[in-house]
Amino acid sequence: MRLKYIASIVTVLICFGTNGIHADEPKSQRTQVIEFLRKHVIDKALSSPPSTFLIDGGKVEVNSEEQATYTGLIETPEGFIFDLTSVSKATLYDMGADGKRASPGRDWGGVRVYRFEVKELRSTKALAGFCRLVSTTAKGKDPTGNFTSVRLSISDGRLQLIESTVDYVDFISTKGSFKPGGLDTTSRFSLSAGKLRLEQELALFDVDPMTLKRTPAKDKLPIEVLTESDPRK
Repeated sequence: MRLKYIASIVTVLICFGTNGIHADEPKSQRTQVIEFLRKHVIDKALSSPPSTFLIDGGKVEVNSEEQATYTGLIETPEGFIFDLTSVSKATLYDMGADGKRASPGRDWGGVRVYRFEVKELRSTKALAGFCRLVSTTAKGKDPTGNFTSVRLSISDGRLQLIESTVDYVDFISTKGSFKPGGLDTTSRFSLSAGKLRLEQELALFDVDPMTLKRTPAKDKLPIEVLTESDPRK
């Protein structure tokens, strides 16, 4: 009996390794991202200061500010889901040849609710999915068919979320018109003095609607910085 007992122990050690029984498995990207979201992002209110920038080759001026809250993190068998509620104030002005405003302001702000659905890919363990616009109060904005592809990763305590336009979408142009365009948004979540900080870098593209070829737009938008704020304010 004793020999059989020793033999069974040896078999276990061979199958799992001498350190495998007690060694901690490294956390997967999925586990690390979910832990970061749950601990540092979910139910935290973020806000950005007012900013002004030009789009459509300098033909349209945008004045905006935003408040953002991520909520409703739910784990699924292969991934996770969470929501983003964005409350923005945005006013657009057409610009004249003299560089001054040539039109009354157009309101483009409102409340927008987005849903992120992400899964862990079995082939690479990467986190990918999509984000869709669920509802909005923005004037002239319909959430139907509005979505982006999504990739998430975490490294050195920073969470990165990349969103990319699929095919092309409507970009705002002068006099309330639109043109085909694409957008890549890189969001970097980090902690600063114990508070959540979000940097969003946007890359704009002109898109040929027939070939879907992307050409970097001339517009260079400033990096938007949102910081954790008191949700009661």
